[in-house]
Amino acid sequence: MMWLCLPGSLYAQALNTPSDFQSLIRVSEMNYQPTAESWQGTPTQPLPVSTGVFVVKYKDDKQLVKYTSVESNFVKKRKVKAARYITEKDYEKAKQTLQQALKKMPQHADLMKAMAEIHKKDGASVTALTWYKKAAETNPIDYQAYLKTAQILTENGDYELAFKAVLYAKVLNRYSTDVQSEVKRIALLNGLNYRDWSFIPKFTLIKKGNNVQIAYTGEPWRAYATSEAFWEHEPGYANTKSDTEEYDWDMIRYKESLLNGVVAYKLLKYADKKEEYPEIDAFSIAVSEGFIDEYIQYEIIALKRPHFIHTLEKPDIQRIVQYMLVTHFEKILEKYAMK
Repeated sequence: MMWLCLPGSLYAQALNTPSDFQSLIRVSEMNYQPTAESWQGTPTQPLPVSTGVFVVKYKDDKQLVKYTSVESNFVKKRKVKAARYITEKDYEKAKQTLQQALKKMPQHADLMKAMAEIHKKDGASVTALTWYKKAAETNPIDYQAYLKTAQILTENGDYELAFKAVLYAKVLNRYSTDVQSEVKRIALLNGLNYRDWSFIPKFTLIKKGNNVQIAYTGEPWRAYATSEAFWEHEPGYANTKSDTEEYDWDMIRYKESLLNGVVAYKLLKYADKKEEYPEIDAFSIAVSEGFIDEYIQYEIIALKRPHFIHTLEKPDIQRIVQYMLVTHFEKILEKYAMK
């Protein structure tokens, strides 16, 4: 393992490597049986991300609250009235009506987005952009505000800022097809190709008595799966990590399994391994660039719990955006970039 450059934080956590696990297997009461198979893994089904919500901090907890649940009757009536004016294309009255609602609820980001949409319909894209930005600043978990900001910036030819905004939207809502298509489009405008992959481990574990079958596809997933097998089935294994610096055992488990995958991945010599193991390759980059936690937060935790991202502070979300930049995008040769 010593040839693999890892930050001191990983060494300090005393994570086992593939060679360590082979030694543990020899003395284990369990019988671990690795079997190479063509295992494609099971993609996580897309999960909905709520819109029209904001974060409320309560003691040490954070909760998502719908704007509609805290609106007064006055605000509700103004929204209905504004919608009618929009249908009638009376945009001035619609703006005035929403302004009245905003005076009652000045932190209502959905009202700000509605103001932006009215100005956009009225041909005032610059003012619309201001309102979308204000909505995003007021409610940092509103992916729609960032998406709309990115679209207007793209129309204005400001591709770099548009790219940052749409990436933020992507982190907030990974399952939105609208966001997905805009990420690809705006990336191309910036001369970047989007590496479209999700974390899909290619292995399965089957336990029968003291026998644990490890079915895997490729050596990196064998190494990853062996670590997972010990965490899942080896009696008392998790307790051996009780004296590490990390208090979150799930994070220790993710790091150890991913580390094992990377060690095996680094030993592969063929050129197209990056395409075959994008998940492992990305973690290797995340290790070298200092984005280990961000990888785990976005690729693993948020994959199954998308609202997890909304509980993070804005600087933490921005760190995930930076992680995305170094792992999910590649420069395109200039002659192939969209103009």
